[in-house]
Amino acid sequence: MPTKRKLLINFPEVPEGDRVKHVGDLEGRLRHERRWQAAERYFKTVVKKCKLAYEPTGIYPHPKIIAFAWSEVAKQFPPLAPKKLKEIQKEGLPLKPGEISGLNRLPSDWGPLKNDATFEADVRWVHHNRLPPVVNPTENGAWRVVLSSSGYPAPSRGALSWLEFAIKNPTTFMKDTLTKALRGGGDEEEEGLRRERKSIQECNERLEEHREHAGLTSAVRGLLALVEPIRYQFTEQQKLLVAKAEELVKS
Repeated sequence: MPTKRKLLINFPEVPEGDRVKHVGDLEGRLRHERRWQAAERYFKTVVKKCKLAYEPTGIYPHPKIIAFAWSEVAKQFPPLAPKKLKEIQKEGLPLKPGEISGLNRLPSDWGPLKNDATFEADVRWVHHNRLPPVVNPTENGAWRVVLSSSGYPAPSRGALSWLEFAIKNPTTFMKDTLTKALRGGGDEEEEGLRRERKSIQECNERLEEHREHAGLTSAVRGLLALVEPIRYQFTEQQKLLVAKAEELVKS
């Protein structure tokens, strides 16, 4: 196996213009922009990949890797435009009781979210992220959502709606929504229950029809027994009615 030193010979040098001279300044800016946690995760990811490729042995990464990772962070998280920064700073204003802030502020490293994902994937993501540090309750009964603190991106935009539902209805989410997701339910299960209810309703309707038919048949039998002694006196039309009644009893 090549030695650590030989592997690092081919490691890319960071151009002087891209080198981060003061990490503390970079951290301060990113904290001010409320993006430090996402940037820190990105830094660790870059370091891990570089170590696997160039420095598989050793506990601590080489300074070359550290310098390269910070330069990549600076590229990935450039300074925000003044308008965007102002929007983010508004998030620090006091919230009204019951208000939820931050659900629409997606981390830049998430990329575009899908419009739809599976019911189970959305609900599981919410279950993993419905508490601090992602969802942070305030003293006056509001919530600040910091999506950049999530361990991984939301599966879809629908997951953010489920997160809002879980914040406002925690008991219902845990008892009903999460339970359904864990046993693989969702839209398919709802459709199955609907078909089952419809089948039960149809069976009840048929049973009721059978009961009505049985009652009518019994009444006709009794009527035929009464008219049997005088049947020979009936007109042709009356005899025809009796014949139809007999057919009804046999069916």
